[in-house]
Amino acid sequence: MLVSMPWAVIYLPSIQLGTLESVLHGAGVTTTSRSYYLDFVEATVDATAGAARITVDDHIAITESSWLTGMGDWIFCVPPLRDPSAADTEAYEAHLTEKKVDQRLIGVAREMRRAVPAFIERCVADVLAWEPAIVGFTSTFSQNVASLVLAQALKARRPDITIVFGGANCDDSMGLELIASFPFVDYVVRGEAEYALPALVREIGDGVAQPSTGGVCYRGPDGAIVANGAGEAVRMDDVPLPVYEEYFTRLAASRVRGDLNPLVTIPVETARGCWWGAKHHCTFCGLNGSNMSFRSKNPHQAANEFATLSERHQYTTFQTVDNILDLSYFKTLLPALAQAREQGDDYRIFYETKANLRKEHLKGLADAGIYWIQPGIESLSSHVLALMNKGSTALQNIRLLKWSREYKLAVSWNLLYGFPGETPEDYDAIFDLIPSLTHLEPPGMFRLLLERFSPYFTAPERYGIDVLGPSQWYRHVYGLPAESLMRLAYDFEYDVPSLAGRSYPNVQQRLQTMWPKGSGGGTFRYARGPGFIKLRDRRTGTPARDVTLRGASAAVYLAADAGATVAELVASARRDADPHVSAAEIEELLHDLVARRYMYEEGGKYLALAVADRPVLAYQPSASAHLRTEAALAT
Repeated sequence: MLVSMPWAVIYLPSIQLGTLESVLHGAGVTTTSRSYYLDFVEATVDATAGAARITVDDHIAITESSWLTGMGDWIFCVPPLRDPSAADTEAYEAHLTEKKVDQRLIGVAREMRRAVPAFIERCVADVLAWEPAIVGFTSTFSQNVASLVLAQALKARRPDITIVFGGANCDDSMGLELIASFPFVDYVVRGEAEYALPALVREIGDGVAQPSTGGVCYRGPDGAIVANGAGEAVRMDDVPLPVYEEYFTRLAASRVRGDLNPLVTIPVETARGCWWGAKHHCTFCGLNGSNMSFRSKNPHQAANEFATLSERHQYTTFQTVDNILDLSYFKTLLPALAQAREQGDDYRIFYETKANLRKEHLKGLADAGIYWIQPGIESLSSHVLALMNKGSTALQNIRLLKWSREYKLAVSWNLLYGFPGETPEDYDAIFDLIPSLTHLEPPGMFRLLLERFSPYFTAPERYGIDVLGPSQWYRHVYGLPAESLMRLAYDFEYDVPSLAGRSYPNVQQRLQTMWPKGSGGGTFRYARGPGFIKLRDRRTGTPARDVTLRGASAAVYLAADAGATVAELVASARRDADPHVSAAEIEELLHDLVARRYMYEEGGKYLALAVADRPVLAYQPSASAHLRTEAALAT
């Protein structure tokens, strides 16, 4: 049996369960899955009523935020796994308050915790009714403690059951410490499980006392932890179509299905690893754990999976779990998805991408039904981006935001701060820039997190970072010795001595005030007409202005769509509008456009900031040959 506990995202079937169930079926192993994170929603909603009733939105809020504070794990801190003292509970809640967690949500967590013992008993009864020989838990982010509680309860009731853990929380030393600290866990699969799990199940079934499967750790006959070598990297074409029937059957019978149905999204995996990270590991990134190697599925297989899953489950919204989009897909998978849309399939797809995409890439995304991207922008300072090893510039990031708006792509991104080597001037420049960008998608803003597997964690001395220990919540949740927590944790407290005394007073509040979410930032658009372009500026914090650009000024603005040098803009103006315009005139024009916040300049390149009413990939001379030489600006 395969189990996924809270806090998986409740409106997503577990791709871990779905993939491994499919893998085991393909290997001839009889198994079933249990999405108990859906059951927990019902358990807590049923246990409360009236004004204090716990809602689906409460579950979503805790799922999305608890990995930063440990709240999801803390909710499952119940006997016999752990019985925190009143003082420890008070200290943890004080920690949540310090982290500015909403007080109502803290109260919701207390109520949820009261429902856990009865919920676990129901899960135990359900598992034992199937009389499984092996129960496998997939654990990612805040699923560890909930999984441990159920595993311990099962082992207490049926000592002969074999307990196996796997997932992102089990990679490297985390998996070793998991089996060392919790004796009811029999095996841990570290790393990818598609090859390892069927092999381990066969060895367990054959009674092998010391399995040789790569990536597996276990207790030897003398009680010592044995860690086999790393398993083989899984070829993506060997990853089968996930099986989601159990989730959708459970959802159809759920009393909260009415709240969940509009949110349900189908997870799809088309690639693993990170092609950028394999060459230039971003300094702060701990994703991909111990296996960064990039692999992607055959595009025909990937396209068929979208179609098959959509037809099978009658949903059209997808969330890929890839860390980065395979660039070759712009010529293979995306055109296939675009063709499906032309034939009537209204797919809506989320993808993570890199930020330095070209305009034709954005159009390709939109044509393929990709409506939402997470492009890893991270900063609007080229200096800070270089510190991150991002391989992109502020101009490229702003350009992506502009083009995403033109092609109606939603963008999720964060503005991170607190990097070794950054300066106050970096953030002065960012906040000075923000009034120019309020018509574009605003970011969240977060202090740098120190994650296991990131270069900042693996080589902190190189970057001038002092690793202080696991994030504070681990101590409140696990109650293990410090050295054990150091091996078990994924997030860490740290200090950057070079930034000592640096203050970031209300940076998040300042950002939200200057660059509000929703439509609060206003608009800045332009339309092209015969011989002119019309700018309509309605950005928050700037005067409402309608400006007409004609002649060379219009040609320059159109030519700066992707960013261009003075020399390139002079050439465009002479070719498309006025053969006699001088470089000095263009430089004066550019200075004026930057001063008005109509353009952004970086490193001698100028980028037009207004969003086109109708984007085109390239502004051909034939389309602008009728532009006339007139005054540079007419207001």
